[in-house]
Amino acid sequence: MVKHSYDYMAKKKERARIAQVFVKKFYGIAKKTRLKDLVCSYRRIPPDQVRFPVNFRSYSRDNTLFAIELDLPGTKAPLVYIIYVSVQEVRPLSPKQLIPKIRKIKELTEKYSRYSYDVRIGRYIICPAGFTGQTLVEELRRLKGIKSEYAKLVRKAFKYTAIGILWRHNIMPVRNEKKILENMAKYFKKRYNGLINSVRGKRIYGELVLLIYMISEIAKELGEQIPEDEFLTHTRYYGPLHAALNGIELSSITN
Repeated sequence: MVKHSYDYMAKKKERARIAQVFVKKFYGIAKKTRLKDLVCSYRRIPPDQVRFPVNFRSYSRDNTLFAIELDLPGTKAPLVYIIYVSVQEVRPLSPKQLIPKIRKIKELTEKYSRYSYDVRIGRYIICPAGFTGQTLVEELRRLKGIKSEYAKLVRKAFKYTAIGILWRHNIMPVRNEKKILENMAKYFKKRYNGLINSVRGKRIYGELVLLIYMISEIAKELGEQIPEDEFLTHTRYYGPLHAALNGIELSSITN
């Protein structure tokens, strides 16, 4: 009984630690960039009429399932990351163990999808012990493009592993929170580059400037290197609010 109580408290503490990693990281970014103040100043409205750009919502008592909502300027709906935390360490998660976990993630996904059709949702499940099917992942990569009977058998077997099932449900399996932060960083860098390339040769104003600025700051704070360009130089020298109000004209030539 004592051991069971100790294990429960240890797992609860570990889930709380993982949740706090995301809370501290994103709340820290929002405070450092003063994004809420920038949006209020640009819209000329009082702070109580603008939500804080980062919201953490736990959907269980022990942070087994939680979501990080990012309200970025110039977007119709928040960017949401749904994260399920399993602290199982003895053996990899099996398909049978995944069934209730996937159901909870899908129910929460549907809740956010009803909020807005434009909402973007990233879904992850963390398990330190890993997931069944991991050994087949490398084999699948080796067999890519090969159409032998052996390759067919491997692909068929993989479908019924934990990783195969999660991939079919668009849920990313990871062993720790660091991998999620790395994926987030890559996403924001890719989105920054995409936005910058789409507005080259144009003059941009308003919340689009604040959106690009915020995305660049998130990517950098998460560890990605973004080469200095005219947008970053301008916002650093004049400030993002000045750039939003007066505009930035970006050349059509890449650095």
